Amino acid sequence: MGTILVAASNNHTVYTFDSDTPGVSKCTGGCATTWPPLTIPAGTTPTGGPGVTGQLGTITRGDGSLQVTYKGMPLYTFAQDQAPGDAKGQGIKDVGTWTTVTVSSTTAPAATTPAETSAPSSSGGGSKYGY
Repeated sequence: MGTILVAASNNHTVYTFDSDTPGVSKCTGGCATTWPPLTIPAGTTPTGGPGVTGQLGTITRGDGSLQVTYKGMPLYTFAQDQAPGDAKGQGIKDVGTWTTVTVSSTTAPAATTPAETSAPSSSGGGSKYGY
Protein backbone atom coordinates (compact mmCIF):
# COMPACT_ATOMS: atom_id res chain seq x y z
CA MET A 1 0.00 0.00 0.00
CA GLY A 2 2.96 2.33 0.37
CA THR A 3 3.03 5.11 2.96
CA ILE A 4 -0.40 5.57 4.52
CA LEU A 5 -2.01 7.79 7.14
CA VAL A 6 -3.04 6.48 10.54
CA ALA A 7 -5.05 7.95 13.40
CA ALA A 8 -2.79 9.23 16.17
CA SER A 9 -5.23 8.13 18.87
CA ASN A 10 -4.89 4.41 18.11
CA ASN A 11 -2.54 4.00 15.11
CA HIS A 12 -5.42 2.64 13.03
CA THR A 13 -5.51 3.03 9.27
CA VAL A 14 -7.71 5.79 7.83
CA TYR A 15 -9.73 5.66 4.64
CA THR A 16 -11.58 7.81 2.14
CA PHE A 17 -14.89 6.93 0.48
CA ASP A 18 -15.15 7.56 -3.26
CA SER A 19 -18.85 8.43 -2.97
CA ASP A 20 -17.84 11.51 -0.93
CA THR A 21 -16.92 14.78 -2.57
CA PRO A 22 -14.43 17.31 -1.23
CA GLY A 23 -15.89 18.79 1.93
CA VAL A 24 -18.96 16.52 1.97
CA SER A 25 -19.42 13.19 3.79
CA LYS A 26 -22.08 10.88 2.41
CA CYS A 27 -21.44 8.23 5.08
CA THR A 28 -24.13 8.58 7.76
CA GLY A 29 -26.33 6.27 9.84
CA GLY A 30 -25.30 2.60 9.59
CA CYS A 31 -22.45 3.52 7.28
CA ALA A 32 -20.91 5.66 10.03
CA THR A 33 -21.16 2.71 12.43
CA THR A 34 -19.08 0.47 10.15
CA TRP A 35 -16.88 3.36 8.98
CA PRO A 36 -16.58 5.72 11.97
CA PRO A 37 -15.75 9.25 10.87
CA LEU A 38 -12.43 10.49 12.22
CA THR A 39 -13.47 13.36 14.44
CA ILE A 40 -11.74 15.86 16.70
CA PRO A 41 -13.08 18.10 19.48
CA ALA A 42 -14.42 21.53 18.61
CA GLY A 43 -11.72 24.18 18.70
CA THR A 44 -9.03 21.65 17.70
CA THR A 45 -7.00 21.86 14.51
CA PRO A 46 -5.69 18.64 12.95
CA THR A 47 -1.91 18.58 12.68
CA GLY A 48 0.08 16.25 10.48
CA GLY A 49 3.21 14.55 11.61
CA PRO A 50 6.43 14.33 9.62
CA GLY A 51 5.81 13.10 6.10
CA VAL A 52 2.20 14.26 5.84
CA THR A 53 2.27 16.28 2.63
CA GLY A 54 -1.40 17.13 2.06
CA GLN A 55 -3.58 19.75 3.66
CA LEU A 56 -5.54 18.69 6.73
CA GLY A 57 -8.80 20.34 7.63
CA THR A 58 -12.25 19.66 9.03
CA ILE A 59 -15.86 19.65 7.97
CA THR A 60 -18.91 19.88 10.19
CA ARG A 61 -21.07 16.74 10.05
CA GLY A 62 -24.86 16.78 10.33
CA ASP A 63 -24.58 15.94 14.04
CA GLY A 64 -22.30 18.96 14.61
CA SER A 65 -19.09 16.94 15.09
CA LEU A 66 -15.87 17.95 13.31
CA GLN A 67 -14.60 15.35 10.86
CA VAL A 68 -10.96 15.47 9.76
CA THR A 69 -10.28 15.85 6.04
CA TYR A 70 -7.16 15.24 3.96
CA LYS A 71 -6.92 17.24 0.75
CA GLY A 72 -10.58 18.08 1.30
CA MET A 73 -11.77 14.47 1.53
CA PRO A 74 -13.44 13.26 4.75
CA LEU A 75 -11.52 10.59 6.69
CA TYR A 76 -12.81 7.42 8.36
CA THR A 77 -11.58 4.38 10.24
CA PHE A 78 -12.96 0.86 9.76
CA ALA A 79 -14.72 -0.94 12.62
CA GLN A 80 -13.14 -4.28 11.68
CA ASP A 81 -9.58 -2.93 11.94
CA GLN A 82 -8.82 -4.07 15.49
CA ALA A 83 -5.07 -3.46 15.75
CA PRO A 84 -2.50 -1.01 14.43
CA GLY A 85 -1.43 -2.12 10.97
CA ASP A 86 -4.80 -3.63 10.05
CA ALA A 87 -6.11 -2.39 6.69
CA LYS A 88 -9.07 -4.73 6.23
CA GLY A 89 -11.15 -1.97 4.66
CA GLN A 90 -8.83 -1.39 1.69
CA GLY A 91 -10.78 -1.79 -1.54
CA ILE A 92 -14.12 -2.72 0.03
CA LYS A 93 -16.94 -1.81 -2.33
CA ASP A 94 -20.25 -0.76 -0.78
CA VAL A 95 -22.16 1.90 -2.76
CA GLY A 96 -18.63 3.21 -3.35
CA THR A 97 -15.08 2.07 -2.74
CA TRP A 98 -13.06 2.59 0.46
CA THR A 99 -9.37 3.33 0.04
CA THR A 100 -6.45 3.86 2.42
CA VAL A 101 -4.99 7.35 2.32
CA THR A 102 -1.51 7.35 0.84
CA VAL A 103 1.17 10.00 1.05
CA SER A 104 4.61 10.27 -0.47
CA SER A 105 7.46 10.98 1.89
CA THR A 106 11.16 10.59 2.30
CA THR A 107 11.04 11.73 5.91
CA ALA A 108 11.26 9.21 8.71
CA PRO A 109 8.42 9.46 11.23
CA ALA A 110 9.18 10.96 14.63
CA ALA A 111 7.70 10.67 18.09
CA THR A 112 4.74 12.92 18.66
CA THR A 113 3.16 15.04 21.31
CA PRO A 114 -0.50 14.71 22.33
CA ALA A 115 -1.34 17.92 20.45
CA GLU A 116 -0.03 16.48 17.21
CA THR A 117 -2.11 13.99 15.29
CA SER A 118 0.75 11.83 14.18
CA ALA A 119 1.24 8.16 14.85
CA PRO A 120 4.27 6.54 13.33
CA SER A 121 4.30 2.80 12.88
CA SER A 122 4.96 0.37 10.11
CA SER A 123 3.79 -3.02 8.95
CA GLY A 124 3.29 -5.05 5.83
CA GLY A 125 6.05 -3.43 3.80
CA GLY A 126 4.57 0.06 3.90
CA SER A 127 5.12 2.81 6.37
CA LYS A 128 2.48 4.86 8.10
CA TYR A 129 2.23 8.49 9.06
CA GLY A 130 -0.37 10.04 11.31
CA TYR A 131 -2.63 12.93 10.57
